[in-house]
Amino acid sequence: MLRSRLFWGIAGALLAMAVAARRRTWRRTAGMERAVSSLRSLAEAGIAAAGSTIRAALRR
Repeated sequence: MLRSRLFWGIAGALLAMAVAARRRTWRRTAGMERAVSSLRSLAEAGIAAAGSTIRAALRR
């Protein structure tokens, strides 16, 4: 489930960047900022999930 969420997050960010680059207006920077922030939050969630998984494995 985590991998599919990561995959769709990356795919969504790439799609947002492609759409923003095609418009070539001031919205392009807003779209890229949105994509970067979503990727950053996704990475933070992935790191948190990996940390909790490691902690759960260490408890056993």
